[in-house]
Amino acid sequence: MMIFFSRFLSLALFCFLSGYGEEGPTSSKSTTTSVSAAEERAWIPHYGMSETLPHGTPSSIQPLPVSKGRRPVSPLSVELFENAKYREFVDAFASFEARSKKIPLSESRVLASQIFTPLHAEPVRQIENIEISGRDLHAVPVRIYIPKGTTALPVIVYFHPGGWAFGSIEEADPICRKMANIFESIVVSVDYRLAPEAPFPCAIEDCYAATLWVSDNIDSFGGDHTNIIVCGEGAGGNLAAGVSLLARDKQHPQIRSQLLICPPLNAVLTAAPYDECLDRHFLTHEVMSWLWRMYLRFPGDAGNSYASPMLVSDCKRVAPAVVITAEYDPLHKEAEGYAQRLRRAGVCVVSKRFSGVIHGFLSLPLYEEEQKNAWLQEIKMMIKKLDGLTEE
Repeated sequence: MMIFFSRFLSLALFCFLSGYGEEGPTSSKSTTTSVSAAEERAWIPHYGMSETLPHGTPSSIQPLPVSKGRRPVSPLSVELFENAKYREFVDAFASFEARSKKIPLSESRVLASQIFTPLHAEPVRQIENIEISGRDLHAVPVRIYIPKGTTALPVIVYFHPGGWAFGSIEEADPICRKMANIFESIVVSVDYRLAPEAPFPCAIEDCYAATLWVSDNIDSFGGDHTNIIVCGEGAGGNLAAGVSLLARDKQHPQIRSQLLICPPLNAVLTAAPYDECLDRHFLTHEVMSWLWRMYLRFPGDAGNSYASPMLVSDCKRVAPAVVITAEYDPLHKEAEGYAQRLRRAGVCVVSKRFSGVIHGFLSLPLYEEEQKNAWLQEIKMMIKKLDGLTEE
């Protein structure tokens, strides 16, 4: 059992912003639809992007930065290291970092998808797999989770984690099932394109296209197009914040609220949040820098507010927000800072920093499924509280 657990945790790199994979849904249906309105709108400028990646072909992309074995335990991390699961987690993660130096990014993705299986994939009444047409008629796969309930259900458009370079709707399947059942909402999970093969703004364009499609079509699946929540974890939270800004600027579609879970919101990194964080062994400054470099093809993109929502000049009229952060996540300060900016701009915000947990806590194998269910129940109540504030 311990060998299996160690093997599972050794691939934690792909879980820290991703979730878990599964062979497939219990039922599926394939169709193709399009977003006709999207073709008529001016989307995010491409800034003269060429077809050649600046770092060479995808197969030659450098692996994640690595260290030799576990980093020295900082005095700040002593409290975390009292947890035996955490110790095993970071030891296995350090081992994987070393191994990743020898594995191309493309092979790492395949390895992650083959090995990661959900610890718990609960049943959902109905699941549909379809493709929608995004910008330039690019096909965007989405998976729709429909729970028990009547018509006019709330709708969550979910953007998976993975640092913009990892993750998929397969790996996000377990958390989407949980959200559909606990939130009593339809969940539309978006399989957006990954960097570095498809750098910014490809991912946010796919996510925006999916949100447009939901607004135009979700009623036929029993959803309420006037009650759309854009949601994401990690990099997906970044995309949800960016889509909210884009929807405001384009004045369409109507988004009721945004749910941002441990999002990175500023490509301009500073060392202090990472130096001060109790967890210095998981989402490090080096790893976060690497992920941003994969996502942003040009240095100037770091200042684009759709990539770095924290840098937007005007937060007024953005969709109300629920902002979730983790105490031992170096990203919690920028996410909480963004929540404050929204409040100062007159946007309704409900936020909470969950204590004693690290980045990716809703998906990591560090935490029990019962605890994750309890956290999601609490987030559900936060969404209801936000709805009450916006109706006052």
